[in-house]
Amino acid sequence: MIMRGLALIALVAGSGLCGCGDTYIILKVQADLQVPAQADGLHVVTLDTADLTRTLADEQLTLTAGESFPLEVLLEPKSDTPKQLREQVTATLGGTPVARAEGDHPWSDGRVNVATFTLTLVP
Repeated sequence: MIMRGLALIALVAGSGLCGCGDTYIILKVQADLQVPAQADGLHVVTLDTADLTRTLADEQLTLTAGESFPLEVLLEPKSDTPKQLREQVTATLGGTPVARAEGDHPWSDGRVNVATFTLTLVP
């Protein structure tokens, strides 16, 4: 498994996480795909469930040899991050979507929040 740092505003370095103290959101992403032969990227879009036109984060992560599913993506909520989020998670190969999942999840201050997504193949 790998950990990637992703703030709800920008990609951050693993050691540079700060903002809400010990509050994090971990997206556990599961898929029956081989990295990098079947998936070489992970596109994560975080939306405000109260206003689905409001994108809080839109990050494309590169997957490399040695990484494998399940993957963990670390989100750092900010003080103005809504308490209910929608995640759109898409595995890509050469920029083309190959599998995806979407779902809503809450998060709470002062804890590690976990949301699990199982990607299904794109028809």
